[in-house]
Amino acid sequence: MTEKEIYTAMNEKYEELKKARYEFNLELIEKIELEIFELETELTKIQMKNWTLIGNDNIIDIYKPVATIDGPYFLYFHKLPIEIGEITYRPEYSDTFYGDISYEIDEKYRGNDFALNGLLILIPYLKENGIDKIRIASLEKNIASIKTLESLNENLKNVVITRDATNEAIIYDFDLTKIKHL
Repeated sequence: MTEKEIYTAMNEKYEELKKARYEFNLELIEKIELEIFELETELTKIQMKNWTLIGNDNIIDIYKPVATIDGPYFLYFHKLPIEIGEITYRPEYSDTFYGDISYEIDEKYRGNDFALNGLLILIPYLKENGIDKIRIASLEKNIASIKTLESLNENLKNVVITRDATNEAIIYDFDLTKIKHL
């Protein structure tokens, strides 16, 4: 199937799914959701052929769908077309509260250090491509993100930690020039 054919089939399946939900036909809903998942998987395989694999750790692969250094970078299970989440690199935010890097892991895959593993794959790639410093910020109440950043700090060691003006966020500034290897 081509991308266009897959999108057409997915739209048809979504219409069927709406009808099945209206009729509250649980068996049919489950069947259609599986068919949609299979179509999405096939679409991802087609799209990934044009993406660049920038690294992996035998658990996750990171792909870059665009030719620039800016993200997004998509995290997938190693050699499987199942998306785990994404990391975005935005250098235009480097001097702001937001930082250059943001990450999000799909809820069902959280708690497995995928964000940390993804960052540990992405950071050497950024360094190899001339990026000297990165900033990552997190709201203090986002405990999972803070744990990820603390673990990243343990791996990289070259960080300056500050707070934003509102005292609600913690900002991590990493100097990649001082990192020997990961």
